[in-house]
Amino acid sequence: MEKDRLDEVGSVKNYVEELQNEYTDFRGFRVFIISEGKEMVVVSIGTSDQTLEFKEADVSNNSISITVEEESTETDEKNSYILIGIDQIKVEFSVVNENGENIKNMNNSTSALFNEGKS
Repeated sequence: MEKDRLDEVGSVKNYVEELQNEYTDFRGFRVFIISEGKEMVVVSIGTSDQTLEFKEADVSNNSISITVEEESTETDEKNSYILIGIDQIKVEFSVVNENGENIKNMNNSTSALFNEGKS
């Protein structure tokens, strides 16, 4: 999904707005169900002086690992983020940067921000 289409999925839009307004230093990811059989991963980096680029998805029988590259590029976003659409996740799932460092999964967080619209 392109960022200019955020209005199409209210829960994703609300989450991104929170990242831009209240949680500008938050680094992590969250998975949203956007339609039957499809999910959206929102990955944020917690800074405005880097951007994220999707590099690859490593899919095996029991796991999916998404790799994003952190690029030193200034952005207008207060908390740079990327939207990654995937088929329904039925296995272990992770997001890492190009150095193999894990980016925190916020789907299990107890914070109100990260529980809104949770499926």
